[in-house]
Amino acid sequence: MEKKDSSFDNTIRKFRYFTSKYGKEISRITLAALCIGLIIYFMPKEKSVYYGFKPNSPWIHEQLRAEFDFDVPKSNAEIEAEKDSIKRHFIPVFKQTGIPSEFYQAATATPFTEDNAERRQFFNSLKSFFERGIIEDSDTAYLNGNVHNKILTYRDSADRKRLESREFITVSAARKKLQGTINDTTIIASLVKPNYKCDTRASRLALEKQMKTIDPIHSHIKEGEKIIGTGETVDGEAEKTIKAYLDLKRDKEKIKSANNWRYLLFGQSLFIVICMVILLAYINTYKKEVMNSANKFIFTTISACVFPILVGIIISYGGISVFTLPFAILPITLCLFIDESTAFVTTSISMAMCSIMLDAPYEFILLQTLAG
Repeated sequence: MEKKDSSFDNTIRKFRYFTSKYGKEISRITLAALCIGLIIYFMPKEKSVYYGFKPNSPWIHEQLRAEFDFDVPKSNAEIEAEKDSIKRHFIPVFKQTGIPSEFYQAATATPFTEDNAERRQFFNSLKSFFERGIIEDSDTAYLNGNVHNKILTYRDSADRKRLESREFITVSAARKKLQGTINDTTIIASLVKPNYKCDTRASRLALEKQMKTIDPIHSHIKEGEKIIGTGETVDGEAEKTIKAYLDLKRDKEKIKSANNWRYLLFGQSLFIVICMVILLAYINTYKKEVMNSANKFIFTTISACVFPILVGIIISYGGISVFTLPFAILPITLCLFIDESTAFVTTSISMAMCSIMLDAPYEFILLQTLAG
């Protein structure tokens, strides 16, 4: 029992001796490992395909050519506009039922056989309404907004013809006009009936058939075809094509990354580790005062990792362009609190870690080098 206690005490003493002797190095390595872990955690899981551009502005990037065939879809507004146009130009189907038999029976009935002006005016007016076409008040909804003012009419399924500019009159309007020719409202109500009836089923099927002809594709771009060149204006058509291409490219990159994510993660992690090792080796070799000062070491290490983490978050979740981040603050701050050479090395390493997340790393490094 005493031997076990003595061996345990020896282990504790060795551990305390090791931590007291190498505690500073352990804390530095732990901080660097923590920063590496955070950068790897926030790194995007697929390749960035971001191109910064503004509508109605020149395309500042290199010429963009399609790497694959793709379709440019129409927007919801365009599809709705086409649907509205079809509805406005749609010609509804009406069935002609003919003049009601009650009309001819009433014309030869007892009270109307007398030759008088009132009878002639009533029947002439009613006959003219039948020739124009009398419809139910509810059927006017099929004619409102019809720019051609046309209908497709038929007596049976084998006899269909198109009528030009038919001026229908509703049942209520016809009865109102006939009230001035005869005083008997009962006769008016019994004789004024619609002789055209909208065939809702045939109209609905015809409208659905025309709706199905709407092509959801705006245009088709073939592989190798130029999408936009450097300096060309990003107009409405170009913007639509660019967004469709980039969206599809992102989807392809996600599928590609999903199949190779282990290799990508290993390569990216290895690159981040190498960058941080270079930074630590530089500080340990040339900047002993930074290595020996906990505050300076923590400030320098965290400064190198802040922007790679921010770039990873922006690319993964979107929102703004990475080029809007104030990278120039990093070298300015390090120059103020550390020194110029440390600022240069730390900024270079930070930009290198950021660049592997972008689709245009060389442009990014050049821009940030000139700015910082």
